[in-house]
Amino acid sequence: MFLAREIGPLHPGSLMAEPYSWKSLVTGQPCLRIHTTAIRSAFLNLPPGRHVLKFMVSAPVGHH
Repeated sequence: MFLAREIGPLHPGSLMAEPYSWKSLVTGQPCLRIHTTAIRSAFLNLPPGRHVLKFMVSAPVGHH
């Protein structure tokens, strides 16, 4: 078991999802944003139809 003092300070990771279009250089407003230092989830409701989203992940500790 790791203690916080053994691994150093915890830096939060983030996940952001926003609508994306190949036809436009303008980015949309994020429809989902999560900042966390542990396990966290969110539910994203999308209306019926096709959607293209761009996901941006930042994790200083690592992710896979």
